Amino acid sequence: MKIFCFFEVRSLALFIISLFASLQLNAQRSYYTQSGYTSLTIKLSGDYPETVDISNAHSSNPLSSDKPSKFQSINDSTFEISFFTFGPTAVYFNFNNQYLSSVLLPNQSDVLCIHYTDVTSYDMNYQGHFKEFFDNSHLLPNLIRNSFDFGLGPVPEKTGAAATFKSAREFRDARLRHIREMIAELTKDVESAAFREVYSIGIEDFFKAYLPDYYAAVQKYNSAIGLDSLDALLHIPERDISYYDDIIDDKYTDTTSLISSSYYRFLSSISKDSLLNLPVISDAGPDVYRNRLKELFGRIFQTDDNLFYDMMVANAYVGQIADGQLLSSQQKYDVRRYFKNKAISNYILHQNDANAQLYNNIPTTRKYYFPFERQKDSVISDIVSRYAGKVIVMDFWATLVRALYRRI
Repeated sequence: MKIFCFFEVRSLALFIISLFASLQLNAQRSYYTQSGYTSLTIKLSGDYPETVDISNAHSSNPLSSDKPSKFQSINDSTFEISFFTFGPTAVYFNFNNQYLSSVLLPNQSDVLCIHYTDVTSYDMNYQGHFKEFFDNSHLLPNLIRNSFDFGLGPVPEKTGAAATFKSAREFRDARLRHIREMIAELTKDVESAAFREVYSIGIEDFFKAYLPDYYAAVQKYNSAIGLDSLDALLHIPERDISYYDDIIDDKYTDTTSLISSSYYRFLSSISKDSLLNLPVISDAGPDVYRNRLKELFGRIFQTDDNLFYDMMVANAYVGQIADGQLLSSQQKYDVRRYFKNKAISNYILHQNDANAQLYNNIPTTRKYYFPFERQKDSVISDIVSRYAGKVIVMDFWATLVRALYRRI
């Protein structure tokens, strides 16, 4: 009877632990579709040196990629980055030439405590949802480097047109199989399941992002294996929408897909594929854009109302803003009306406001007008005469391209 009770108690304990872990995971995932400010604070303690080397942090979330943020000095022992974001946000930086990376969540504040035992030796203690990922982030540089050195898989023995893929599906299947084999090989010795999951999802999307640019992807593969002849170029097989089967699948309706550091890059590459003939969001609006997505990918997804469609529409708006075209009043209304998840619309509108402020703060500079705008035939000589004897760099740009403002 005592033995029976012992097993009952142990089973109950395991159930409670499993339930608690499940609740923790669900609580964490609830942040995946939120927007808001996030922060990472570095706190030094012990016998720390007068100066420490902290690089700028770079972050990527499901709707943006590789944005720099500078750590602000709060005092001589505290440094912080804080910014508005959407969903899981991959962040990486260097501390004393040591590569560090984590995933920040909206409306959450992570802390990295660094205790110095002397001016050169220290211990780190990370406090945040992705602590296990951070603790293993030193593995990332080699994993990323090895992923590029992994190779292209089996090289055909035949040469010329005979060695090219017979169909677009054959090329797709070969590349996807190679990506999965690469991930399995590179992560086989990684002990942390949490780290392995985040890395695998991100690196898979990174390499899959090459596939929508189909002809460039095939040419790059052919060139890498020595098939750069005109004959091989002329025998690249045509493709249709079935090419996207397995490139996109039902997992992109799950919020877990948002932890990919390459999610934005992957969706952006899809949106630029001429095969899909997606409408311009500023002309068509969100409903027409979504209907086109349903026409293209409806056979892949079981439901019409899913995360992938919402994120593709959001990606189109963010892409428009990033290209320098601010949202019109009608578009702002459409964004507020269309998205059921207000965290997405809030992020889009926040990005629009941030870019509007950027454009309004552009410093004035001397302008030279070309003859087709104003009759001034001596534009170049006028510039040269002002800076005779000095090196002159001329940057020619058009005022109608708002994105070029950011280069000034």
